[in-house]
Amino acid sequence: MDPRARGVLRRFAEDWVVPRWRQVALSMAIAAGLAIATAGYSFVIKYAFDTLGSGKFGSIGLVLTSIVFITMMRALFLHLHTIVSNRFLARLTVDLQKRAFSQLIEADYARLTRERTGNLVSCLTNDIAYVQVGCAVTLNTLLRDTLTAIACFATMFYHDYLLAFLVLVISPLAAWPIIHYSRRLKGVAKQTQGELGEMT
Repeated sequence: MDPRARGVLRRFAEDWVVPRWRQVALSMAIAAGLAIATAGYSFVIKYAFDTLGSGKFGSIGLVLTSIVFITMMRALFLHLHTIVSNRFLARLTVDLQKRAFSQLIEADYARLTRERTGNLVSCLTNDIAYVQVGCAVTLNTLLRDTLTAIACFATMFYHDYLLAFLVLVISPLAAWPIIHYSRRLKGVAKQTQGELGEMT
């Protein structure tokens, strides 16, 4: 990441994310509960194989009850995380649009006459929509899915550390194509923003 983009992200986090740290912390807590509930499946499955595989069919009721309970808890945490994250994104988008509109109103008249109206409208709509999508990906992928992956890797090390180590060695090979295509998509997204301004 170039220094300019890094500076923009740091300024965005300081101005818009840090003042909402309570909502972010609540989202992280719910995501942690979701990760723990997801990792709980492995313990139930291992217990089912250990007991049912040895002919102890009396525990099938406990296994089924545990699966239903974990599924309900996971659905509850997923629902709560969706509500909290969407509320955070909606309020953030509204505040961004208010700030952008306020700066547009107070902008220099020479700049307003120099810029095309379509570009200004695109900044208030399309560009902020991209910011909203980026924040949604951060909350859902970098936060929720990362915590879930950590919880699953922890249970893997608990059950079989050799197999978990093997997965950790192979995982970077699968991550390389994702990084490669994400860089290409970054250029496509920048070009798309410019074309949306032209269309507007």
